[in-house]
Amino acid sequence: MRLLRRVHLWLGVFAAPTILFFALTGVIQVFGWHDGGAAGWVVRLTQVHRVQSAALPPARPRPPAARPDDNLGVDRAAARAQPPARTPIHRSRPLIWFFALVSLVMMASTASGLAIAWSFRKQRRWVLLTLGAGVVTPALLLWW
Repeated sequence: MRLLRRVHLWLGVFAAPTILFFALTGVIQVFGWHDGGAAGWVVRLTQVHRVQSAALPPARPRPPAARPDDNLGVDRAAARAQPPARTPIHRSRPLIWFFALVSLVMMASTASGLAIAWSFRKQRRWVLLTLGAGVVTPALLLWW
């Protein structure tokens, strides 16, 4: 049981930064704060969450400018070029709030786990080193 506790301690401290990152960016995405003119850093964080890349997504094409109609009153080229309209997706507000609550619980649980790990005075140096490795490793892998 003692070995299991140690493994749990070190894996938890190593994974804590990533867990906090995914919980935070998950809340941003659930509420849609990354869409429609969000700050560049917010969009980059959610890109890392969604597609494991910090590159900004391509800009959405603007709607075509008005064109003169042909003799039938229909601009056939524009009609062929436009994709079919999407049906709006129903989003459940209670489920959005539930996911946001679970993300906050994950952040609080992870923070309390880090506080417990920090309470072991003899191992603080190793806790800091493991936590640092948990921050540096995904950052290096992102730009690899």
